[in-house]
Amino acid sequence: MPKRRRLPALIKDMGFCLFKKPFTREYPAVKVQAPEGYRGRHIFNPEKCISCGTCLTVCRLFSRSKESEDKIIFNIPQNPLDCNLCGQCIAACPEDAILYEGIGDAEAFEGVEHPEEIADYNTVYNLMRANRSTRSYKKDKVPIELLKKVFAAMEMAPTGGNMRLEKFYLISNQEKLSAFSEAIIEELLKDPMMGERYGKLLPLMRKRYKIPVFLDAPHVIFVTSPMKFSSMDNNIGIIITYGRLAAQALGLATCWNGLSQAAMRMNPTIHQMIAKPIIPAAPLNARPQLTI
Repeated sequence: MPKRRRLPALIKDMGFCLFKKPFTREYPAVKVQAPEGYRGRHIFNPEKCISCGTCLTVCRLFSRSKESEDKIIFNIPQNPLDCNLCGQCIAACPEDAILYEGIGDAEAFEGVEHPEEIADYNTVYNLMRANRSTRSYKKDKVPIELLKKVFAAMEMAPTGGNMRLEKFYLISNQEKLSAFSEAIIEELLKDPMMGERYGKLLPLMRKRYKIPVFLDAPHVIFVTSPMKFSSMDNNIGIIITYGRLAAQALGLATCWNGLSQAAMRMNPTIHQMIAKPIIPAAPLNARPQLTI
């Protein structure tokens, strides 16, 4: 049998719940605001619908009419987050009866239906095998046209639920990167565990590099997400991997930076040192313009 909890422990938990903010949110009295960059809404055309029921197998927002089993109904969500616009219903519908508002043209190019003919396995495999985490960089700035190609590849990365809410930041100003680096080092040294692990290493890096955390790299790309789900870390990892492989194909060296990630987890206010995003992840086939 489970042990009974003692009264002091119960009183402590009661006090915690009384003086903390509620864990739940009021709904529908208080509607949830969709995150910045959230895409439009669905358009369901019942005239095109043939009532095949395929959409019923991919999304709970579709149902058969109570009046007629041959009629499909799209239950428009009142809460914008009830539908994450993953696009599975659009992909599944054989009659194009479901679309996004302003979806634009579908992504298409010669060979898209046979990707195995675009690059053979050995080419892709050897590209991945050749990838290295580089920790020594030239001081030369990378041409903007090459950076645009890296961002274009990052936009192609899949995300959980196809939400694509991540934002990309490019920082090239060396003074700003230096200040960023110092803020990260100071935060890491405050933490006992990090201090024990990096306490000797970070001062030595300060002597060797002007921008220790980023190893004097001419550019640093940050990827962030407004969502707090654990899957968002997966999204960011996939996006960065796409970018690193694209950079390698363009002859650019890269390295995933774990120190900055750890410091910003410990102190989220460090995020404020990043300016507005250079480019948000593309919703569907949109291509936001890259500006510096």
